[in-house]
Amino acid sequence: MAVQRSLVLSEDLLIAVKEDLQMLSLHELIELDRHTAHITSLVRARVNTYAAVNKLPDELLAIIFEYALPWRNSGLHSRGYQKPSHKSDMLARIPLTHVCRRWRAAAVGTATLWTIIDEGLDHLQDVFLDRSGDATIQAVVRYTIDQPTGTHIARHAERLNDLFVIYPPANEESGLITELPFSVPNLECLTMYSSGTVGRGRINLETLDTIFPHGTPSLRRLVLWHLRRLPDVRYEQLTDLFISHGKRLPIIDLLRRCPALQNLALIDASVCGLPPSENENSDIQVELPNLRVLTLGTYKNPVAAVNLPKLLPVVAIPRGLTLRLVGSQATMLLALNDYDLHHMPIMSTLTAMTVDLRADGHCTLRASGPSASVLLDLPDFRMQRRDGLGEPCFVPLSAVEVVTYRTELRNKDLDMLLNCSLPSLRVVHFVDAYVAPRNPQEQLRYIDYDLQGGPDCDDYIEALSWVAEESPRLVEMEIWSSNVELPGKLDLPVHTDVPIRKVTFHYTGEDDAILEEVDLTRLRNRVPEVVLCTSPSEPEPSTTMPENEALQWEDSGEWS
Repeated sequence: MAVQRSLVLSEDLLIAVKEDLQMLSLHELIELDRHTAHITSLVRARVNTYAAVNKLPDELLAIIFEYALPWRNSGLHSRGYQKPSHKSDMLARIPLTHVCRRWRAAAVGTATLWTIIDEGLDHLQDVFLDRSGDATIQAVVRYTIDQPTGTHIARHAERLNDLFVIYPPANEESGLITELPFSVPNLECLTMYSSGTVGRGRINLETLDTIFPHGTPSLRRLVLWHLRRLPDVRYEQLTDLFISHGKRLPIIDLLRRCPALQNLALIDASVCGLPPSENENSDIQVELPNLRVLTLGTYKNPVAAVNLPKLLPVVAIPRGLTLRLVGSQATMLLALNDYDLHHMPIMSTLTAMTVDLRADGHCTLRASGPSASVLLDLPDFRMQRRDGLGEPCFVPLSAVEVVTYRTELRNKDLDMLLNCSLPSLRVVHFVDAYVAPRNPQEQLRYIDYDLQGGPDCDDYIEALSWVAEESPRLVEMEIWSSNVELPGKLDLPVHTDVPIRKVTFHYTGEDDAILEEVDLTRLRNRVPEVVLCTSPSEPEPSTTMPENEALQWEDSGEWS
């Protein structure tokens, strides 16, 4: 249609030119230009799709190179903390210059491809720095006793946007000079890592390491891993702060220095200076008015599981906050602490909740509302359930109106919403995504954790019927499943204040003919409207919420 319209406009323009007329309206000219640009893009896309690789323009080759090559993700926004991969990223770029002369010219002429610098690769540093031109660079430097640090990148320091600094083990720090021989006027992200043991002492906020002689005027993101001391930077302008492991940190005093924080993550962090759980003294409140994401995580530090929740009562939580509890021991953050999330004012506004239980035992619970979002991410949920370490329904459910429940298991652990009051619940989305064990090994693993499934759906029916019975305002239920017996066996209540008005069943199996054998008499006698879809009329509802996606964590171990 767009092509046809453009051809008509082109004919009008041609006739006007031949007749020496200039009567095309501005609107027609704008529309012609828009359609011409659209057709040009379609033609270029078709040409690029079928063109031989040696015929692609240099600009397109450069774009392909950038998409294909590995890049360091320095942000705290989604992936959390990663070990430095600068060395492997640098080496991955070298083969581009050995394919052919044309590829070499395209690669060498693209400055942004050469902006990753590892000080350990002496023979490549100068080459990369030269090819990167005036582009901003990201680099990694290592403190050593026997040679100066950062000398190669000193003359390019004004281009540093992202710097990774690695400290030596504690037994090699004697006489270490931490001040680097350059200034960083444009540095936005600083990551600092210390190897080896850190001891049990306490970090002194009055004794900070001087790293940069002229400060960090542009620093916004700071990542600290396993540190024994803190760097002397401008904490008052930080927007992102990530702390993991290390010595005991007086967290309240530190946060008071960071009033601009938007993203705070404490993963297995040893903190001190927090009040006892029963202390409700408002004088120790920390004001973080711009905080949008607060992540508390425990993987290998049970002490952190006890101390980190004590941070919540002393921080003035702003509206719109996303609270994340992540890690293999995340439920311990609540189970081993007296603080109850239900006491947080913003939690009473949660109106939507999703539960996603995967076959590998990974459980994710999300809740959101106009004033807050909460996420509980449990990589080893099935093991924690077996050991009784906490309950995933840690959010107040009194205001929840919509629940989306997705599970890949048919087992007795479907009762995560049972024994909970859902007085405001109006809509339930239930997704049966059962995944049968693919081999004997998987079947044995399911049996080990008492998660073995089967072809029946009795546990599903029991859970859904219970929710319907205990939710007086429930009016609609929507189900996705390949099990045709499920809708016919639903035991929904008849006598409720607001009876269920509609049940929709989306059959996700392959044999639509089997639906003709389903007996819906019992269900139709209790629900005014029953809709049976031979194929899903609506896609399976997503259990993700963009505002509180899980923080992915990579346990990287020790580095060289």
